[in-house]
Amino acid sequence: MTAENQIPAPRKRPWMRTGAAVSILLLFGGVLIHHAARIPPGDPEYVALGSSFAAGPGDGEQAAGSYLPCFRSRVNYPHLFAEHARLRLIDVTCSGATTHDVLEGGQFFQPAQIDAVRETTKLVTVTIGGNDVAYLGNLGAWACANDPVHVPVLARLLGLCRETASAEIEEAIAGLPVQLKNIVDEVHRRAPGARVVLVDYADVLPQSGTCNQLRLSSQEADAGRELAMRLNAITAETAWRTDSGLVQASQLTRGHDVCSAQPWVFGFQFPEHLSSSAPVPFHPKAEAMQAIAAGLAEELLGSSSNIRATDH
Repeated sequence: MTAENQIPAPRKRPWMRTGAAVSILLLFGGVLIHHAARIPPGDPEYVALGSSFAAGPGDGEQAAGSYLPCFRSRVNYPHLFAEHARLRLIDVTCSGATTHDVLEGGQFFQPAQIDAVRETTKLVTVTIGGNDVAYLGNLGAWACANDPVHVPVLARLLGLCRETASAEIEEAIAGLPVQLKNIVDEVHRRAPGARVVLVDYADVLPQSGTCNQLRLSSQEADAGRELAMRLNAITAETAWRTDSGLVQASQLTRGHDVCSAQPWVFGFQFPEHLSSSAPVPFHPKAEAMQAIAAGLAEELLGSSSNIRATDH
């Protein structure tokens, strides 16, 4: 790799000293940006890894040539950012993916997502972990139980209303930091010159209470908020421990939760036909994807950008 194609090392932040500090900043809603290095000029290769909050199910048309079961949108944040920054995108994000699917493969008979990372890769973004800890899965299961009449039969057959026990969730949370670090380490092993940016999960729930669009009780909404905070704290701490970049979609989308006046997340509703593209319960809309892509532009290009789907 030539010197001009290398990305400078990320800048150290004196206030990022401990994992506890990361958790405190998240708890009080501070926007934590650990700057990754800038992207070099030219046409570098960008690989997007992750689950549905990166893939963008329900957000318009499927990406050309993408694997249908992954519901990968052409206006998800990887596509919007790659188009804006003029990067060569390899998008292997897939709805329902876990950290195991990223590292080991097997989801829908696919290889490991990490296999897309090559020595020529210069940038990797990662949004993962929510399915490991049944974050969206349990929100959906609780809403299904509270509003069974509006749940399509196929949704039940596909397991979209299956609740995960608390003990399983706690076990998954305990193992998630190791899995996230393994992903970052494996990226660096395969692409020593690549920069890694972890992107956490867009805000779904209001800061307190609930609403009709959620179909959740106050206690269920509280449990969902706690799990989301823990998931995003683990993501932030992993970014700090691995010297990776961090974009907090949870902060960029704050105030646009399901219950807000301008929600950037779908409520508990299903498309007329599950084969169609929208809506997908509790998943980010195109507006959220645009905000996250703009956050990546700030993180990696050094300037805030008002990225729209029409840019693509």
